Amino acid sequence: MKEYDLSLLEWLNKVDMVFTVSEKTRRDVISIFPDFHKKIKTIPNSGLPTKSAFSQTFSVSEENSSQLITETPIFYYPSSFGIYKDHLTLIKAGIKLAQKNLKFKIILIGKETDNLMAGKFSLSQQSHSQEYAHYLHQCQQIYQNNENLIKEYFEGLGYCEEEVVERWYQKCSCVVVPSKYEGFGLALSEAIVRGLPVIASNLEVFQEQVELYKCSALVNFFPTSDVEALANSMERSLINPKNKLTAKEAEKRFYHWTWNHAAKQYIDFLGQL
Repeated sequence: MKEYDLSLLEWLNKVDMVFTVSEKTRRDVISIFPDFHKKIKTIPNSGLPTKSAFSQTFSVSEENSSQLITETPIFYYPSSFGIYKDHLTLIKAGIKLAQKNLKFKIILIGKETDNLMAGKFSLSQQSHSQEYAHYLHQCQQIYQNNENLIKEYFEGLGYCEEEVVERWYQKCSCVVVPSKYEGFGLALSEAIVRGLPVIASNLEVFQEQVELYKCSALVNFFPTSDVEALANSMERSLINPKNKLTAKEAEKRFYHWTWNHAAKQYIDFLGQL
């Protein structure tokens, strides 16, 4: 048994209840440890800020909204650089679009994305695995062969404060989430509740979030790691962009699952012990 599984088994034997943030994760755990299925409960995260921050996050006034409008369509991926976040597929897709001379920008926010876009290749995660070495080698090759296009069409901002992350949510045309794996994938929910169009890999955890928020019209899925499919989805978004929801529309549609609702569900489950 793997070291991770042994550690999880130790906790399963000790605790009265385990919480997962997706049904997919719950099923994965149960597939390894079926005897513990009654202990494992699912409570998804919320993409919404707390109620006290809600109005500040979504109240872009009419006089200030013009400051957020940009003539260049912006694809936005708020995630630290990592193998399973799969920035590489997004970079390859972006290069395909750039070679067609389409007008757009790809903004990356998150730890080490600034180094990635500067051609400095290192990862704090999985740093000793063969998968890590192979992934970084591919990134290096792509960068060397397309440095000028990457500098023109991509921007890596690295780790940013919450207000900067929020500002780019407001400025972007579409959020792209190309992950190979996620336990949940909060960027998708954060985009949905802000009424933003999304292009996402077809992970089960992402499909769960779309079902939670009943927002299939906002989200286009593509097969995981399929560069051609992602590029096609992004091109369609440029040619025929989906409209963002207004702040009021987003609040009306997506306020049924907030952190308060998640907290209440934790309390309800714990009350059963």
